[in-house]
Amino acid sequence: IIAVLSVVAMVNFSGTRTRARDMRRIQDLQKIASALELIKQVGKTYPPTTSSLVPNYLQILPKDPKAPYPTYAYSRSGGNYKYTLTATLEDAKNNPDDPASLSYTLNSP
Repeated sequence: IIAVLSVVAMVNFSGTRTRARDMRRIQDLQKIASALELIKQVGKTYPPTTSSLVPNYLQILPKDPKAPYPTYAYSRSGGNYKYTLTATLEDAKNNPDDPASLSYTLNSP
């Protein structure tokens, strides 16, 4: 009985840690997106890389909780007037936009 309870507790704890890492990924992308909007107000377009956000718009560039891999992806389009930020989640159920996808994406407004 104790072994069964231990296994159940470990599975629940592991799921909680996975959810926490996925929520951090989502918050990180939102933080980066906010900084991108600030830099666009100054420069009229989005920067070529997210490293341009440090130190004036972000103290440090957020990194995936399991860095170095996977990493957050950033790309510009539309003549540098649009962007896409993407993070890979560990559990698709934690994706607020598409619970069937491990890919969480934020696009420019």
